[in-house]
Amino acid sequence: MSVNYSALMREQDSQADNSWELLYDFDESLADNLISILSRCVFLPHDFYDLVAVYYLVPSALCRVLPYLFVYGQS
Repeated sequence: MSVNYSALMREQDSQADNSWELLYDFDESLADNLISILSRCVFLPHDFYDLVAVYYLVPSALCRVLPYLFVYGQS
């Protein structure tokens, strides 16, 4: 799968005035809002936004073992 990153950057630059506060929908749950914001702000080649949101919402203080999540890529 080939991704045109230059087109993606132009699209993101045109939406630079958006912040999470403008994207947050108070009628939705925290998990649904997190998935929505991630899908608008972060590009993943596959639809892993729900997995990243669940990982982010895990209360790590209650876990004995919790793996690290690393996101690699261009800024």
